[in-house]
Amino acid sequence: MQLTESLRPYSPVHAKTPEFLAPNPPGDAEDFIRLRAEVRLLRCGLDVRLVVPPEARDDRPAHIDQALLKAVARGYAWTKRLLSGEVNSLSAIARELEVHPRYVGRILRCAFLAPDIVESIIAGKQPPQLTVERLRLGIPLDWDEQRRFFRAIS
Repeated sequence: MQLTESLRPYSPVHAKTPEFLAPNPPGDAEDFIRLRAEVRLLRCGLDVRLVVPPEARDDRPAHIDQALLKAVARGYAWTKRLLSGEVNSLSAIARELEVHPRYVGRILRCAFLAPDIVESIIAGKQPPQLTVERLRLGIPLDWDEQRRFFRAIS
């Protein structure tokens, strides 16, 4: 799918005039900036995301997914507590937080993401299909398999 967007350069002098606010503001074709990109729509759980081509991904603005970042932080914190002996089971964490042990187990998987994937989450540059829901459904434990997996579903 090709997306074409025509933008008119912003001018504070003209921004509040009735002509500028009209659905088709006056102006020559040269007044507009046209952006064109090959894109596709990707369903991510209940969301639909606009995905830009791989060559443009490094230029996309960062979007820090707070829920995903929180899940990764919890996964690391809970793993640390288990390894230190502070708690002795997922059930103990679940009781403490008043959640189901299955939830704790699913979020705990976030502690086993490849380091570069975690860095991309922190920077807000994670693949668009990498969501908390996707992680909760399960991912490979092997880091190379994780990278291939997220490339394959992108």
